[in-house]
Amino acid sequence: MTKAPVKKPRKAKGPSQTKPTRKRAPRAEVANAAIHFAFDAYDTSRPKLMGRHTAGEGFIAGFAKHAVADEMLCFARNQKDFTGFKYLLGRHGNRRPSVWYPYHEPHKLAEAGCL
Repeated sequence: MTKAPVKKPRKAKGPSQTKPTRKRAPRAEVANAAIHFAFDAYDTSRPKLMGRHTAGEGFIAGFAKHAVADEMLCFARNQKDFTGFKYLLGRHGNRRPSVWYPYHEPHKLAEAGCL
């Protein structure tokens, strides 16, 4: 009489080991949005840090790393805020060009399509 082969228990697969179950459709057109930016609202180097500052910089960090747009669009009050926008994006790895839409020219936001 022969013995049946013993099956080894399977190890659970983690997220990095599982195959994707759903394929993404190719993008036909890349959407973009202008970010309404005031450096004070995103600055985490301030002495009295609040949750909204941390959340704002976290958003900018994610946008810098994961946005698929060719340009980073900024709707800001002045050149100083726009410079702060570029600084934060660069600090989080962005190398794409940035475009400034000043407050006094809101009609330019039509180019972005979304704020």
